[in-house]
Amino acid sequence: MSGDEMACEHPQQWEAGDVAMDAEGHVGRVMDVRVGTAFLRPLNGGVEWSAPVEELEPAAQSDALSAAVDAANTRTRERGRL
Repeated sequence: MSGDEMACEHPQQWEAGDVAMDAEGHVGRVMDVRVGTAFLRPLNGGVEWSAPVEELEPAAQSDALSAAVDAANTRTRERGRL
């Protein structure tokens, strides 16, 4: 891979509000970025986690939708146990 191709691999400077996917496939909204670390929160709320910015990719719309459906299914299952 050439230097130009590497530069295009992660062209984005992450900002609060961006939707990203980490190396483990978790999708979240960027809450803050500090010293090479992004702080993300699940799209429908939840516990924040951190990931190195170099391991993030822009989340495709289908990734974001899948994360939202998973969160909705979890809420439904939890209500059924009450």
